Amino acid sequence: RFFAIDGVSNFRDIGGWKTEDGRSIAYGKLFRGAHIDDITEGGKETLWSLGIKTDLDFRTSTEANSATKSPVSDLAYERISITLFDRIFEESGKDLMRKAMVYFSDESHYPIYYHCKAGADRTGTVTFLLNGLCGVSFADLTKDFELTSFFGTGNRWRSAIAVEAGVAKFTEDGIMNPAQDNYVAWNKLYMEMMSRYAQESGKLSDAIAAYLLDIGVTETQIENIRRILLDKSTI
Repeated sequence: RFFAIDGVSNFRDIGGWKTEDGRSIAYGKLFRGAHIDDITEGGKETLWSLGIKTDLDFRTSTEANSATKSPVSDLAYERISITLFDRIFEESGKDLMRKAMVYFSDESHYPIYYHCKAGADRTGTVTFLLNGLCGVSFADLTKDFELTSFFGTGNRWRSAIAVEAGVAKFTEDGIMNPAQDNYVAWNKLYMEMMSRYAQESGKLSDAIAAYLLDIGVTETQIENIRRILLDKSTI
């Protein structure tokens, strides 16, 4: 799933993960990673070879230097400054997340490269929603999130680690880092999703669908995302 893109870190295809019904997330549809402001000419060639059409930027205007176009020519550019982890349940973050999910429901934008600054937290939150909606297990979603730890932008764990009686365990609050400017709360995202939106089925995919409906994404748009992302050869 990993690609070496010169001038870009943490770049990978989100495809390949198995879903709860035995299908797979399609390769070549969505790519995630860090910002591409420093991409080289060689990196651009690799990006073009992947057929990517859209640069979807989750950074703030300040982080993106008020960019209005992609550093890679011929890529469509969209910036939606979303929030992250359990903050997606706050009223202030719902409209922007709805806008992002509606964007993913339009197949004309694909293949998409989506990113924030490091491709870790905001990008990871969106990947949780997209692949989770399609039925990827929380265990596999967590593996994908924690892969960012190998790319030099700092560790990304599901929660903080505490040592009790000589045994290291993840803390139960689900927060790895509570700092306002570096908030990491992967397990709390999951716990809040299931606490607020759990359905009778008990499936994470159904809870995510209920969340998306609550923030204004339509059933048709939800089904469009699933249709686009699920590998048709595994039906």
